[in-house]
Amino acid sequence: MGGGRRASRTDDPLEVTAYVSPSTQIAVRVPIDVAPGWLEENRLRLDRVLAAVSASS
Repeated sequence: MGGGRRASRTDDPLEVTAYVSPSTQIAVRVPIDVAPGWLEENRLRLDRVLAAVSASS
């Protein structure tokens, strides 16, 4: 994310934390309600994309 903003994610419960800027220490944490298996399914998709990208390099 630009402008000193960044995001991180934790798994239990699934939530996203967005940091506005390290100097302000402002953060917003948002819990995400997803269907069972959603996280695992999307991690597998990410693994396939990363494998395809590394194979083409």
